[in-house]
Amino acid sequence: MICMVVNFYEVYIHLKDLETKHGRSEFGRVCQILLGITLKKLGFKIPIFQLSGRPDIRAVKRPEDYVIEVKATVSKEVTIKEDDLKGVGNQRGIPILAILLYPDPDSKWILVKTESISCGRIYKNSLCKYSVKALENKINKPFLSILEKYYDYAMEGTSSIKRIFDEYKI
Repeated sequence: MICMVVNFYEVYIHLKDLETKHGRSEFGRVCQILLGITLKKLGFKIPIFQLSGRPDIRAVKRPEDYVIEVKATVSKEVTIKEDDLKGVGNQRGIPILAILLYPDPDSKWILVKTESISCGRIYKNSLCKYSVKALENKINKPFLSILEKYYDYAMEGTSSIKRIFDEYKI
């Protein structure tokens, strides 16, 4: 099954640059912050945003209320742990895994309700059939514009791009 096609090869190029510059761990944190900025741009309030612990993000824009665990791994597979599912499942809101489809050349976010999946090492593309298409459609194009706009800050690292997140106003 193929995810919604959003030909953002440009996203892939920028993400590859970020991975090369920062390495895997820092890359994941930077991508999570960029996703947070994207959600703010879309008008979501972010009462929870943390780079460690669960959930990573809580995004609220009534009537939508999402509790998100972010997985921005540098692999075609993602490891989903029981703690990941419980960490978002035990919160108020719809529990979501946000998985960055990178290093796929058509890099984008896939968003999956946690009730649809189980723990283990899973190929990211196989999760597309469970994705929340409406939410993905809202996020992926703005994510590209956020990535382009704040690319230089993202290249500087977590503290620079986190400052943008903290100060971001719609």
